[in-house]
Amino acid sequence: MSRFNIQNIAYIRTDDRHYYNAFQSISEAINRISDQANVDPTASQVATPPPVGGINVTEAGGIHDVQITDQSPAYAGLRYTADYSQTADFSNFHTLDMGVSQNVRANLGAGQYYWRASSHYHPATPSAPVVHGGVTPQAVGSGDYPGPPMSQKQGFIGQYRNSTTPPIRK
Repeated sequence: MSRFNIQNIAYIRTDDRHYYNAFQSISEAINRISDQANVDPTASQVATPPPVGGINVTEAGGIHDVQITDQSPAYAGLRYTADYSQTADFSNFHTLDMGVSQNVRANLGAGQYYWRASSHYHPATPSAPVVHGGVTPQAVGSGDYPGPPMSQKQGFIGQYRNSTTPPIRK
């Protein structure tokens, strides 16, 4: 991750020691905050965590119990998501935002669903997904799909804009 540096700090140091010390204190504070929040103070890169260790899903009576295992080193702010789909290619999936938890229970009713999980620090930077069942996705559930097919995924599905021009607020 990039570090926040004050331009011309060497010149400032020779010109005025008081300004140099003040700028150094500001720079150090910004970098400490960025370390704790896992954000890039220069906005030039966004952290992507490694893939989660695995996902295990069990089902009984239409309730799916999802457990993510993840022992990888992480910074503060790591969040987890689990996606489920009626097809193994996840062409139309829905996402459960698990927050900081690695466990969730979802009442999906009768039917078979495929699951995958990922982690992220920022919504635009998810890790590579890990699929329940490994290389060959394995459906979890019971019975056929008694209800309607899953509705088309809604919400943000593109990429966040990374620009040096901030939005205009009124």
